[in-house]
Amino acid sequence: MPLLPALLYFAVPAFVLVLSVYGLIPFFIQQGFTEFMSYSLALLFPLIALFVAALAALRMEGYAVNRETIQERFRLRKMDRTDWLWTIICLVIMFVGAGIFGVLGQILITKGVIPLPAKIPTALLDPTIDLVNVTNTFVNALGPNVHGNWGLLIFYLILLFFNIFGEEFWWRGVVLPRQELVHGDRTWILHGFMWTLFHAFKYWSWIGLLPVCLAISYVAQKRKNTWPGIITHFIFNGSGLIPLVIAILN
Repeated sequence: MPLLPALLYFAVPAFVLVLSVYGLIPFFIQQGFTEFMSYSLALLFPLIALFVAALAALRMEGYAVNRETIQERFRLRKMDRTDWLWTIICLVIMFVGAGIFGVLGQILITKGVIPLPAKIPTALLDPTIDLVNVTNTFVNALGPNVHGNWGLLIFYLILLFFNIFGEEFWWRGVVLPRQELVHGDRTWILHGFMWTLFHAFKYWSWIGLLPVCLAISYVAQKRKNTWPGIITHFIFNGSGLIPLVIAILN
């Protein structure tokens, strides 16, 4: 996969995600959905499309869509000790890198170097909310009927499934191995930058996301295994499970 086709493979999903976030969130809120559900649904549809597209790409390449071919083509290989070690290293780099670069991004936003859109569709995406108010923002986004509502947790787990497997199957399963055939050992750098740009719907977080995207891309290419990325991606994005469970219990 040379550069120009790869750009399309990243740009089209990014464009669809931008349209979904900035178009569907206001629509769902107008229909009476909470901010949490509106945001989650706006993300869910494009992520399901990525998951389906990955399986369709498998079929278009001439593979039968079954467990064996999915494991082989998407490089879902058994984890050994070295894979687990690199998974831990990847997690450390992701959290430390996101923390350091995220603070830098906040400074640049505060100073106006990174401009924000005139209208951010939900407070859940607003980077100007300080850490003190993040919890209140999340709880408010969940709406009034949170206590004991375990359906919210089930829905969030479904979203998380398509978030992780949709992206990992598409980016590390379909795209990365084909890029490697063209760009060789340095593919992870190009791939990581392009995956960062995929998050255009919240472009102000590119700086904080860059070390995350580069770390997962590097480990996926080095180990020729998609599982470390799936695991680290799940832990990183799944951190929202903790405040959600607390909100349901309280």
